[in-house]
Amino acid sequence: MEGPPDISVVVPTYNRSQSLRRCVEAILSQETPGFRAETLVVDDGSPDDTQEVLQAFRDRVRVLRQENAGPARARNAGAREARGEILLFIDDDVIAQPGLLETHLRAHRAGEGPRVLLGYTPIPRDHAATSLMRYFRRRWDSIFDGMSRCEQEGRALPYRFCCSLNLSLPRPLFLETGMFDERFTRADCEDTELGYRLTSRGVPLRFRREALAHHLFTTTLRQDCARNEKNGIQAGRLYPSFTHLKDSFRIRHATFEDRSLRTTARRLLIGARSLRVASVCIGVAGPALPPPVADYLYRLLEINYFSMGVRSILASRSA
Repeated sequence: MEGPPDISVVVPTYNRSQSLRRCVEAILSQETPGFRAETLVVDDGSPDDTQEVLQAFRDRVRVLRQENAGPARARNAGAREARGEILLFIDDDVIAQPGLLETHLRAHRAGEGPRVLLGYTPIPRDHAATSLMRYFRRRWDSIFDGMSRCEQEGRALPYRFCCSLNLSLPRPLFLETGMFDERFTRADCEDTELGYRLTSRGVPLRFRREALAHHLFTTTLRQDCARNEKNGIQAGRLYPSFTHLKDSFRIRHATFEDRSLRTTARRLLIGARSLRVASVCIGVAGPALPPPVADYLYRLLEINYFSMGVRSILASRSA
């Protein structure tokens, strides 16, 4: 078929060459009856063999490369170069299932007015091999169940559900809204913040369970604790510019506008004891823990490491 593509798939990637290979293969294997699609991969300065992996797809994929600046800037770079009327953002550890592109495109064509479409992207059962990964699977299943309830009741999703794992919207709308805020240099809250701006303009967020992809997210406890601390540093750095997103930024132990930074920093010292207890329990009991107990302990670790990151920023400001 001749002419510009109907849908542009944008994949930001950083240092995940093996999952990226599967991601791109799944996109390129999609059937596209009656429409045209293009795929753009934006390499966010990966130090691994990402460029070598992408070489195999050069004739079917448009490859962009930038200095490492985070997924927000990478997605924006892909969107600027895209030619399709609809943008579909897919992360590099997400594997599209049959019919994904068609489901996204048909939903936009059938809708009344512009909208944002979120697909169903669970962690597969056979991928959740550790206690930590089973926790993440349960947590994401709960989030998707909440999205499904909204859809069954005919309600648009709240902005906090906006997640760029498997998300599509009209390209003109994305550009007019200002794209992702590139001050977010880590993959945390940049999509939620975009969702806030979109819904503030009256654009509905909708969920389609049929827009299925599998999320091959993998992490260890050590990696996840480090990730949450770094996310806390980003939240502490950016929060003064986004006070309307306090809940989404997970600043639950601090109200920046009502307390001095020094007082807030002291309040964020909570959790040192609970951090040790949670770490010991998980290290000793691990897979034997009942799911509710494991979920509570993992969540406790997330909150505490995130708070440590926020605290480090507050301490530097109050010094």
